Amino acid sequence: MAFESGWDRDRYKAGIIQDSQLTEWAKGPVQTHYPGYTSWSQLTDAEWEAMSYRSMNSLGFVGFQFGEALLIDLGYYKDDTYYGAGAATNTWDGTWTGKNGVNSLDDFMTKQAQTVAIQEAFGYNLQILQNQLGVYGKSLDDFIGQSRTYTQNGQQVTVTLSLTGILAASHLRGAWGTAALLLDNAVSTDENGTSILKYIEQFGGYESPSIEQLIARHEGRVVGDEGLGSLLLPNVEEPDSVTVEENPPEIPEVIAIVDDPPVTSGDGKTIQLAYSWGQFSTIDDFDPKENRIDFGSLPGADVLIEEVGSDLRITIKNNGGSGYLLKGIQAEDLSVASITAPAWNPVVTQGGGIGDQLRSLGATF
Repeated sequence: MAFESGWDRDRYKAGIIQDSQLTEWAKGPVQTHYPGYTSWSQLTDAEWEAMSYRSMNSLGFVGFQFGEALLIDLGYYKDDTYYGAGAATNTWDGTWTGKNGVNSLDDFMTKQAQTVAIQEAFGYNLQILQNQLGVYGKSLDDFIGQSRTYTQNGQQVTVTLSLTGILAASHLRGAWGTAALLLDNAVSTDENGTSILKYIEQFGGYESPSIEQLIARHEGRVVGDEGLGSLLLPNVEEPDSVTVEENPPEIPEVIAIVDDPPVTSGDGKTIQLAYSWGQFSTIDDFDPKENRIDFGSLPGADVLIEEVGSDLRITIKNNGGSGYLLKGIQAEDLSVASITAPAWNPVVTQGGGIGDQLRSLGATF
């Protein structure tokens, strides 16, 4: 919890974390929370722990780094505009459902509420991952225990995949980002530049309930207010079912990582979008009637589409400024045939995803 919230007492005592930072994360000076105190150093251990669950970073993530979208998924919260879907930060101006007795943000900023919610989140993310991997005839058991080497910022990084590391990675980058790592070796970072591999490594190898137990904890607490429905893959009717293709595509045991994935254009060709740190490509000859944009393993929260003058810019967020510029193209020029993604990735059709972004700019499909 100290790592997630920033309220690390050892680092505070060492002078790495300052009172001013704690005041910012607490959204007020120590006197606001504990009248009579003049410094955060006066907090007891119990008070320090309590503040870690109230900690809010600059983007509005709380405690265990809970955001609005995840709490909508878990059935705690409702809003039409939230971080990742029209809002620049977690504003917490929606409504609370009352799940588990949580009726406000203040109610949620407690150890009791967040301990339950993080367990639900683990099971929720695992269920999504199992569904996604199942499309390819795989499961988490096929990955756990493997040592895999990835390329990050031009450097080779080898990590051992464990259940607890995957749980932490899914909380950092979402189940979609973790599936992208496992299936496509796509290394991504959060808004602060923290790599998914850091979580895989730092939180790997701990004892944990089984995959089945964690999923059961989530399923046992579903209340019917779960708002985004992202447990469901396209054309999957039941959340606990897994569609396995008769001849799933092969996923090599050792996959070569390419820093700069090929970007092609021309008649009948596809522009393959992927995480490629700091790389920005300009496409001069994209033809919406002949070419397609494949969003690959990218989750909707990591893609920003904008019209810049007469051009269309696609930015891969939190990835060193990487993106693509389609010269002479506007959103209205694209059709549903112009965009695609793998069957397991709903980035095109999900709320706030590619389709919604393009329609907000004038696309008519």
